[in-house]
Amino acid sequence: MPYLIGFCNDFAAGGAGEPAKNIRRVIEQKEIEPGSLLHASLLRQQSPIRLRATQLGISPDLIWLIAELTVGPIANRLQYEALACENSAEPRSEPQLKTGARTLSRVWVLACIS
Repeated sequence: MPYLIGFCNDFAAGGAGEPAKNIRRVIEQKEIEPGSLLHASLLRQQSPIRLRATQLGISPDLIWLIAELTVGPIANRLQYEALACENSAEPRSEPQLKTGARTLSRVWVLACIS
């Protein structure tokens, strides 16, 4: 959650003003559950995010951007773990990809639980 709030603050200070402050308020007051927001963003589920933002009267595009910036490094790491061999820049073979996908599922479940 610190990164979500941090991006809201950065956007508010950088010119997004009240829309960014409104998103921060909604997140802090738990009107949008941060874990669900990040989960939907990581799974590229833009429609539920836009729907909830519209219901709350906040900017759908800005909350989507904030969520995307927050999960971007996580998505990059998960993609790397799923597709790259250890100690190598070579792509994984088909069996390794399947193993990586199973590992990715376990990592995601653990991340959601914590």
